[in-house]
This record gives sequence, C-alpha cells and structure tokens, in this order.
Amino acid sequence: LVAQDGAHGLCHRHFTLGQGVGRSALTDGFDRDGVDHVPGGAGKFGSCAEADLVNAAGGGASLMPYTAQFFAEKLNVPVEYFNPLRNVQFTATPLEPRKKDRNAHDLGFLFLSTYYRWYRLRHEPAQRDVIVDAGSILATRFNEKGGYLHSYVGDNSVFIDTMMNVGIIFYAARETGDRKLRDIAMRHCWTTRRVLVRGDGSVAHEGIFDTDTGEFLKQTTHQGYRGDSCWSRGLAWAAYGFTTAYEYSRDPHFLETAEACADFYLRHSGSDGIPPWDFSAPAENRTLLDTSSAAIFAAGLLRLCRLAPNALKSHFYWTTAVHILRTLCERHLAKSDAKWEGILKGGV
Repeated sequence: LVAQDGAHGLCHRHFTLGQGVGRSALTDGFDRDGVDHVPGGAGKFGSCAEADLVNAAGGGASLMPYTAQFFAEKLNVPVEYFNPLRNVQFTATPLEPRKKDRNAHDLGFLFLSTYYRWYRLRHEPAQRDVIVDAGSILATRFNEKGGYLHSYVGDNSVFIDTMMNVGIIFYAARETGDRKLRDIAMRHCWTTRRVLVRGDGSVAHEGIFDTDTGEFLKQTTHQGYRGDSCWSRGLAWAAYGFTTAYEYSRDPHFLETAEACADFYLRHSGSDGIPPWDFSAPAENRTLLDTSSAAIFAAGLLRLCRLAPNALKSHFYWTTAVHILRTLCERHLAKSDAKWEGILKGGV
C-alpha cells in the first residue's frame, strides 16, 4: 500500500492501460466518489488524488489523463519484493504515446510507475527507451532563467509535485550520459529547495516567478489551505522526491532536505502517522486526514531509511514507515465498503 514503492497481492489476468482504465475483476466490489474535496475554499480536483492509492483503480474515460499510471502502478510495485505477476499480460500501447506529451509535467509519475517497473522485470531495451524519451521530453519544460521545470499551470509556475517527476530526468541522464539532462534535474532540485522548502522543513505547493528576469516572486497553492501553509501531500512529495534526487546525485544538500521534510512531517502528525490534509489548516478543519499523504510518506521513508547517515535515525524512519503502513491496513482499507473502488479511504 505504498505510492511508487510498496507491495500488495492484487492481480488480474489482462489489462489495457491508456488515458482511462477499464473496469476489471480487480475493481469489482469497490466504488469511487468521483471527486477530491479540498476544504478551505480550494475547490475540487478531478476524480483521483494526485499520485497514489486513494481512488486509483476504476473507471473508464472519466479518469484524468495523468492518472493512467495509478492502476498499472498497483500491479507493478511488488516487482522489487516478490513477484505474483509472472503470468500477468499487460497491454501498454495506449500509454506509450504520452512519452511525447509536452503539456504534462507528470511524465515521471506516468512512466516510472509503469515502464520502469516493466523494464526491471523484463529488461527489454524498448521499455528503457520509452523511459529515456519521456525524461528527455520532461526536460524541455525547463525555464533557464528561473532554473525550474514549469508546471502545467504556466511558464511562471513551479510545483512541489515535480520533485516526484524529476527522477525520470535523472534516469534519462544516467542511461544516456547526457550531462545537460543531469544539469537540468540538478538545477530544478536546487531551485525547488530554495523557493519551496522552508527553514523548518515545511513546503509550499507552488512558486511563482517573473519569466522575464527569473526572479522568484511568491509562494502560493492550488491544493493547500493557503499559500504559506503546508499541504501534507506536497510535503510527502518533497520527502520522497529529494530522497530520490540524492540517490541519483549524492548531493548531500538533497539528503539534508529530505530529512528536514520527513522530520517536519513526523513532528506534526498524530501518533498513528496519518497527517491532516494541511498542517496549517484551522483546528476545526485539520481533523480531515489524508491517507494518501501517509502512503506516499511511508514509501519515501522506506527509501530514506537506507540513506540516513545516523543509524538510530535510520532505524526510526524504518519503524515509523512500518507503523504507518500498519495503521493504513488496519484502519483505512476500504475492504468493508462493497461500493468503494479504491484501496484506501480517507484521501483528500
């Protein structure tokens, strides 16, 4: 039950993956409420939470384009740990054209969760080539003056979410030896660290730049309570994303940032490890939890615990990740709701 790096035992015989995911025997007995409700006046966000387990498996053409990977991810994450998928047939052709999508900032989500998993399992060069192509295309979003990969909102916008996508550029750079790609990935991480990560380890969702000068102007949000708050799923993206950046680059500043984000999360979450949807929301609003944030964060901790230089802290990260997963499995699974299509309940 972990975004990008977890394990579960669900499988089915044949799937076709595209911009929408057809209903299958895997999803029978579940239901999706159709929208993410964002409190505090932020509105509604599509039919799926941005990158994990909450409403992911289900429903045909109503799924937003960037959610195609979520269902495939559920089937592929066990590869690193055990492999119940040896006899599963995947039809991924509808997803492959997205590797050339210059309008998406989520190509890392799309292809690291699918083709990267398949390549690790099958070692087919064509699958590796798809990942490299997607990483190269994502790099074209780079704003030279500001030093960031711009979001889908506009050329002046950078999202904390992109820290979960930049890994595909690092991957493409490593596989091809392209120093320019690596420089783009590094500069994006440095800029994100400078403008979106605060001194206490909290993060902003979005940063706005002057595209003419590259000057950073302000922090704002499309998902959190307000521009200077800390949206918990964005914080989970940051902890996981800077961990990945450190794995590729070995820049100690990225490890320091990943730990700072992780420590903020741990200081401000409840004893069960499930955070409020926004750490800065008013008390009456902060009672709304976000299990998707917890799943992503646990995944990040399982990577971070292998890298933290302090052995005691490393063990603490690992035990905390296990504790969060246990909480999700025992309290937040949708198994008792026959009409729910997702795996977890409680996502925002």
